[in-house]
Amino acid sequence: MILQASKNTSNLNGNEQYFDLVVKATSVKIDGDRLRFVGKTLTNGQNSENLVITYKIKSNEEKERLISHSFPKFLALSGNLTRPDGMRNINQFDYKTYLMRNQTHWIFEVDEIEVNKGYSGHYPISYRVDHLRADLFNVIDRRIQGKAGDYIKALLFADKRNMSDSTMENYRALGIVHLLSISGLHIQFLIKLIKKILLEIGVTRETANMVLLILLPVYALLAGLGISVFRAVVQTLLSILFTILNKLSSSLDNWAITLLLALAIQPYHLYSAGFQLSYLLSFTMILLSSHPNIIGLTKLKQSLYLNCAISLVSLPILSYHFFEFTWIVVLLNLIFLPLFSFIILPMLVAVLIVSLIFPQTALSSLTITTSNNLLRVLEEGIRTISEASHFTFVVGRLSVLGMILLCIGIIIILLEREMKGKKYQYRLLLLGSIFLLSSLFSERFSPIGKVMMIDVGQGDALMIKEPYGRGNYLIDTGGVVEWQEKEEWTKRNQPYSVGDDIVLPVLKSQGVARINQIYLTHADADHVGALKDIVNGMKVDEIVATPLTLEDQSISQYLSLFKQKEITLRPIYAEGNRSIGPNLIPLYPKEKMSRTASNKNEVSLVLYGKIGRYHWLFTGDLESEGEEELLALYPNLKIDVLKVGHHGSLTSSQEKFLDGIKPNIGWISSGKNNIYGHPHPEILNRLNNREIKIYRTDQKGSILYQYYKRPFSNQIRDEIYQVN
Repeated sequence: MILQASKNTSNLNGNEQYFDLVVKATSVKIDGDRLRFVGKTLTNGQNSENLVITYKIKSNEEKERLISHSFPKFLALSGNLTRPDGMRNINQFDYKTYLMRNQTHWIFEVDEIEVNKGYSGHYPISYRVDHLRADLFNVIDRRIQGKAGDYIKALLFADKRNMSDSTMENYRALGIVHLLSISGLHIQFLIKLIKKILLEIGVTRETANMVLLILLPVYALLAGLGISVFRAVVQTLLSILFTILNKLSSSLDNWAITLLLALAIQPYHLYSAGFQLSYLLSFTMILLSSHPNIIGLTKLKQSLYLNCAISLVSLPILSYHFFEFTWIVVLLNLIFLPLFSFIILPMLVAVLIVSLIFPQTALSSLTITTSNNLLRVLEEGIRTISEASHFTFVVGRLSVLGMILLCIGIIIILLEREMKGKKYQYRLLLLGSIFLLSSLFSERFSPIGKVMMIDVGQGDALMIKEPYGRGNYLIDTGGVVEWQEKEEWTKRNQPYSVGDDIVLPVLKSQGVARINQIYLTHADADHVGALKDIVNGMKVDEIVATPLTLEDQSISQYLSLFKQKEITLRPIYAEGNRSIGPNLIPLYPKEKMSRTASNKNEVSLVLYGKIGRYHWLFTGDLESEGEEELLALYPNLKIDVLKVGHHGSLTSSQEKFLDGIKPNIGWISSGKNNIYGHPHPEILNRLNNREIKIYRTDQKGSILYQYYKRPFSNQIRDEIYQVN
């Protein structure tokens, strides 16, 4: 892996603006006014590079032209290279590292695209195979309309680009998205089908095995040779090869050889959740399915036990990468695995064969219509189950100790089958369950308290998590400011969502499954724009804000949603200084000030309180006039940590205000390379001149304060650090 890493470097300096490029055709995706694909630069030497290409489509006519014609294989592009972003929030997806592990180091933002019609030189064989896949998909699209074509490409050729986002989300929510991935189940079905056809026409078993040795690699290439495809096909090929050579080999031997081959070809796969799940779950199946104590069970009990075992061993990987798991998956697998094995998969293979051999006939039309109707019923059923209840259990990113406890618990539970006598089996199950549950709840009820400024770009969102699960709170939600109404053709099916893409994953990674209160400082989109997605994605008990904020159209438009979700709306002003939530006191605005304010920023809800060792002041977008009034109301206010107002704008953090409250630390939430120039250099000078230690999300991502009170003492240990 060290050797692999040493070779995984870029030869570009970042100033290049023109490239001739071969397109990876199956990576092309058009969403709204955005075109995205992967390509490799064409050079005469050995220094070709993988690039991620992004392009903003200029008109609806250009979009229609791109969609209606086969996408060109060779292009001449002009634009600018940019480095991909690294991890911006703790425990979150690191796009830069992900691309690096796929030997890609640059994103090329294209200004102009031209078709390179004259290219006739060499390009990688992997791209030639990919072009064949794209041609096959074009044939399927022309001959098989509707959901049948989408499912054929997904289940038989590992291309899910045409599966709708809502459908994929429903599969994920129920934990059965693996049904849409090629696995040993699919390969065994195809092998049985091919063998049956060959034997029916008089081919010997030996010859049939030889044919499979040729056909399976071809199929693997057409299916994209992804992680699960490689594992399933190579394991099967090894089994057939050893049979032909009359050599003994076990399934475990074949699994181990396949694992070593996969890592020799691409060591970075070891970091992939898909790789870890594919090989761990197949190993578990091989180990347990041949166990004497399991073979003796009835078919139903075998299936139930293996499903439970697979769900258990997947927990460490799911909790590490996704911070949650779906507990109902054991029951759903009992229903949907047979459904896909004996109905959906055979039906799709039949549709593909009929449509390729007898295109545009009554028979092909009948099979396509029937399969489309059945798949619609299937998706409707999955949607209904998904919406019926919340089946996910949030674990969070476990600590090292929590992960060790989880693994010990799983091993103890699986060892139950080795024990003789129900008395000892029950004891093992009880002991294993104690370890298991202790780990699964360890982040929710961690003794460590946290305050996190989430990097939501140009906006505000702060999480407060009290020790021992006493409460979870959010101050503002972040959001995207829409400057103008978009034309319909530019709108994306997968729009960027601060709530779904950033805030919810961050909260879940910290073991937050429920938000007790959301405080909205004011109704600007960059502070409340993600509220709807957060409310839809996580249980929220109460929303707290001034009446002026709650009456704003950006909030009031969701009143029916709040009622449906049983969320209480709590209007507050600073009158009375009553403590709310995690020992916070609303200091501003008073009711009279709120009603006479000229803009939303001036009446931002200001919260004050002691968290850990520090006194905190959260100011929203409070500007100079509000700062003056706050000082007049509380002339003796002293704090340790200031949430710098209005993202470090020049309209906030006036010198008199800073001199009055005397903070030691300033947290600034602003977007990387934002168009406003926040934080303003003058504000940074003011903070630096007063020796206020500055933490900025635009430079180093999210900011986290952690504190821990030692048992039997009042001593608090704490630290502040950033993701980068």
